[in-house]
Amino acid sequence: MSLKNKLNRYKAHMNIETNEEEVKGNNNTNFNFSALPFIEEWKKAGASPYLYENQFCYIKEVRYPLDYQHGKYKLSDFLTAIFMWEDFSGNHPLSAKGMSPSDLFFFDTETTGLYGGAGNSIFLLGYARLEGKEFVLRQHFFAGTWF
Repeated sequence: MSLKNKLNRYKAHMNIETNEEEVKGNNNTNFNFSALPFIEEWKKAGASPYLYENQFCYIKEVRYPLDYQHGKYKLSDFLTAIFMWEDFSGNHPLSAKGMSPSDLFFFDTETTGLYGGAGNSIFLLGYARLEGKEFVLRQHFFAGTWF
């Protein structure tokens, strides 16, 4: 069951009237984006709203050049590691042998808990990959349902 259908099951218990003119996709030019909660703070942080049906999230994209350094390592060190796999003669479950650096996709989630049941949900999806001579990081912050 989709998240939308799950949330719609709870509307009757929340005393919220359904607006028949719900937002339909991010291309709805009639929607007043300034009505979204904390929109100015999200814009200052470099995130943009994305709307789909009655749900929304904020998406932030950051591009890092290969010479960007975080801690001890530069992102270009990633390329060195990938090329080192080509010389490795053994088998390893995380081997990148035979792949180009742009074939790899890094994905992570942040949740409100590790246990099943109500109250545990993903609030951030993040993924990155090499595109040309940059690492592109995109983060999707789940913001909620817009009724």
